[in-house]
Amino acid sequence: MKISALVKPGSRKENVEKTGDGCFTVKVNAPAKDGKANRRAAQLLAEHLGIPKNSLILKIKEKTKGMLAFREPRAVYFETRWGIYTFGMKFAIDIAVLNNGGEIIAIRKNMKPRRLFFWNPKFKKVLELPAGSAIELGNEICISP
Repeated sequence: MKISALVKPGSRKENVEKTGDGCFTVKVNAPAKDGKANRRAAQLLAEHLGIPKNSLILKIKEKTKGMLAFREPRAVYFETRWGIYTFGMKFAIDIAVLNNGGEIIAIRKNMKPRRLFFWNPKFKKVLELPAGSAIELGNEICISP
């Protein structure tokens, strides 16, 4: 499940408000400095949804580390324009590059650790998946905000 959250740091009262299907506004006391507001928002959102905090993937973690942040493979969506590397990865992954319509335009299956994968920089949507995923060129993937 993918959810989007608008974080409002420095709020007097902390709360989580559902604003739509998979969309939330999270008010936190923490300041917007050094990731404090995002960490507190993740904690409040996890409590609100009744899930472990570590099951939430913060976009900043996704963008900088992708699946490197995890010990076991899982689906991770993020946006980047230059490519993917698997240095430090302990398992192979599948990578799907999507156009703005959600169509898969490039794939690298079973990409082993210590490898690089580059694509046309006009495409920035990337989905990292556990190796062996059933993805094919031309498939459409809907990722809602």
